[in-house]
Amino acid sequence: MGLGEKKELINRYVFQGLKLEVSLSIAKITKHQYYYKTKKGKPGRKPSLSTVFIGTDEHTGTVLNSDVVCRIKLIHQDPDTDYGHGKMTAALQLRGNQVNHKKNVPIDEKRKFIKRKARETEQNARKTSKGFGDGH
Repeated sequence: MGLGEKKELINRYVFQGLKLEVSLSIAKITKHQYYYKTKKGKPGRKPSLSTVFIGTDEHTGTVLNSDVVCRIKLIHQDPDTDYGHGKMTAALQLRGNQVNHKKNVPIDEKRKFIKRKARETEQNARKTSKGFGDGH
């Protein structure tokens, strides 16, 4: 039974004199779900499949996202460039790709390139190395 069918069922129960809260509990939906109205607007802009590359005169133009993914892989191969989203975006821009975080983050998430922040891993290391109960 879909949400629309449940709303119709609740409306019938309320029309017959049953309280709304009881009808909601029977249909197992919340008040928020019952009163929510979908927005009638544009769903948004579709993501682009290419990006602008500015290199030498022969290599200026658009490149596909798969080429950007290859460049991200090349950057990640170096152990010194274990970058997150921000630094990876800057590294791509330095190499001639016109990308921003809005383009880089979905590519990273889709391809599983996401790295944990060094700060988070340092904090976890400090928590485990404190040695709780060692008398200090």
